[in-house]
Amino acid sequence: YSCSGFTGNLNIPNSVTSIGNYAFYNCNGFTGNLNIPNSVTSIGDYAFYRCYNFTSLSFEENSKLKTIGSSAFGSIYMYSELIIPNSVTSIGSGAFSSNNFSRVICYSTSPASFTGDNSIFTSSTIYVPAVSVEAYKAAWKKDASRFNANGLPTFLGGDIHNVNNW
Repeated sequence: YSCSGFTGNLNIPNSVTSIGNYAFYNCNGFTGNLNIPNSVTSIGDYAFYRCYNFTSLSFEENSKLKTIGSSAFGSIYMYSELIIPNSVTSIGSGAFSSNNFSRVICYSTSPASFTGDNSIFTSSTIYVPAVSVEAYKAAWKKDASRFNANGLPTFLGGDIHNVNNW
């Protein structure tokens, strides 16, 4: 799978409900923000793998996204903030690996289930509601143990309505 000839912004129409496996694999000509519309309910394995020229990744408000596949956003080398939609119920192995988000925010008090052998994130501080820190650590064991063992980012809890004070 290889993608060439695409440059500039990627605008996904609101009519799209699913982004398939390998849909934009290795499409590194895209630049700007990658905005996933709220109509998308699933993102397949390796869908945006190695699309490393995007400057940010965001999910539209009122997202219906349920599933993020394995390595879906792996190796995109993102350095912006990432907010995981509350609607997400399943995240695949390495879904956001090889990225260094400035911070990852999960507002949901119930962590999405994690499938696979690798961690979800490579190195990012993960902010979750204070009442859910232990639930996230239990659900995302690969991230929790790796972060603690290597002194990498940890799960931080706080006032979910005032993330800037974390």
